Amino acid sequence: MPTRRTALILSFLAVLSGAFLAASADPPRPPLDKAAEKWVQDTLKRMTLDEKVGQLLAPAINSVYTPTDSDIEEQKLHLVRDLHVGGIHVFGTAETFPQAMLNPNYGNGSASRKGDPYAAAALLNRLQQAAKIPLMTTADFEGGTNYILNGGTRFPRAMVLGATRDPELAFRAGQLAATEGRAVGVMVDFYPVLDVNNNPRNPIINIRSFGEDVGLVSEMGRAFIKGIQAGGMLATAKHFPGHGDTNVDTHLGLAVIEHPRDHLDKVELPPFRMAVEEGVDAFMSTHIVLPALDPTPGVPATLSRPILTGLLRGEMKFDGLIFTDAMDMYAISKNFGNAQAAMMAVKAGVDFVLVIPDADAAFAAIKAAVQSGEIAEAQVNASVERILRAKARLGLHRNRQVDIPAIATKFGGRAHQAAADEMCERGITLLKDERGQVPLRVPKDAEVLYLSVIDYASGWREGAPSRTFIAS
Repeated sequence: MPTRRTALILSFLAVLSGAFLAASADPPRPPLDKAAEKWVQDTLKRMTLDEKVGQLLAPAINSVYTPTDSDIEEQKLHLVRDLHVGGIHVFGTAETFPQAMLNPNYGNGSASRKGDPYAAAALLNRLQQAAKIPLMTTADFEGGTNYILNGGTRFPRAMVLGATRDPELAFRAGQLAATEGRAVGVMVDFYPVLDVNNNPRNPIINIRSFGEDVGLVSEMGRAFIKGIQAGGMLATAKHFPGHGDTNVDTHLGLAVIEHPRDHLDKVELPPFRMAVEEGVDAFMSTHIVLPALDPTPGVPATLSRPILTGLLRGEMKFDGLIFTDAMDMYAISKNFGNAQAAMMAVKAGVDFVLVIPDADAAFAAIKAAVQSGEIAEAQVNASVERILRAKARLGLHRNRQVDIPAIATKFGGRAHQAAADEMCERGITLLKDERGQVPLRVPKDAEVLYLSVIDYASGWREGAPSRTFIAS
């Protein structure tokens, strides 16, 4: 006789299977309706240069309780009212590294922790109300909303989903995560990771990738994109044009991928070409130097016009949004300076400069480059129009507020957790058992030593893989 848990899983299978099949047949990005198109054109015509430049910036907030009478509130309102920022990236919160860290500067000395969904929604509502033009809100929901917000559903990372080899599960994970994300006011999910995990020494992609097989990454990525879109969020293909074959963490330094163009065409680029064909909404660039795509010494993809405008826009015909990866990562901030890098990224062809340490300086640098002619105003206009179209596609021209009482009905819950549990169970993979020791036959009270080698303070709680801190 089926249990309640089994019934929940079967009901999700039935409902979401149909949604998966329907979504697969949808054309990429249908045109806006007349009202939305009118809003885009009317808004663009009324905008000043300052407002256009501001639309290209997406600084970050933490999902913590924020009094309206506070320095943090004042700082965030300055971004919205004075700089006219076009987006807000949502983090959880942070904690300071313990003294035991061997790499205390990783992540600027702090580690990500989970924030509060109600705090995030309340702050986003206030910022949306203060904004003249609706804000494009973004987050990294790798592994679901619980990756950054307490109470959300924690889905397995991409490697587990790849191990299931079931695109329907990837679709379900994307759709449910997007449902929860929209419930708290987040519009763009920076997922899926389409990097091919073909370097076992990669310290930052590893379990975030669907695997080392190009076809599998493409197939699972396609389903995840459709799932996110079916759940009402915009999906992002990252990290273009590939972060899989490196042994450098771009949070810490500038990486170089030396492969020739024919190798990139066979291994790194196919999942991203698939994403364009399937109508993915956005791309995120990588802070990696690829000489085969841009021979300029030391210039990473994020700052490369040949890669972003020549390859992605021109050769691959992508017409959606281009985001930078976070600009506070050391690959950028330690090599180019934040304001200069923001200007270079826009000049290269990005639409959104993400997580800028100094938004005022970035704003001034971009505006000065436009006024001097170094960046063509026509290019800025094209970026702003793409941004406005994406906002209209999300319905932000009609409503930008979160229904806070409804969060509890959509964010987390037993049905979503049952689906996540099934994904985890389906992804369990036995690599080998030459001695026949599985299942393990040990007493329930046996002592087990668990070692985790990690780079950041929060990792010891989650068993995250890396290099410089040992806990037991």
